[in-house]
Amino acid sequence: MGDEASSDVERAKAFVRRHFEESVNLKKHDVVLSNPTDDFYDHDGPNGQPTDREGDRQMVIRIHTQLPDLHVTIEDMIAEGDLVAPATIS
Repeated sequence: MGDEASSDVERAKAFVRRHFEESVNLKKHDVVLSNPTDDFYDHDGPNGQPTDREGDRQMVIRIHTQLPDLHVTIEDMIAEGDLVAPATIS
């Protein structure tokens, strides 16, 4: 992988890490609307159903209502291009 591709992957990982920190750990629910692109599609939304940004935002709000002390730590990430998959623990 070239230096430019490597730095793009690292930027994508940093973005995902920041997104989890803000939306889950800091409870800034509106970042779920502003961070993803317009074509965002969560394949594992509420009740295992696919959802869009607003559906994900509502899911995060419900989770925080049920688990107000929730904190997520990203243990590892796999990334290729602009796709990033974090491995988290709560």
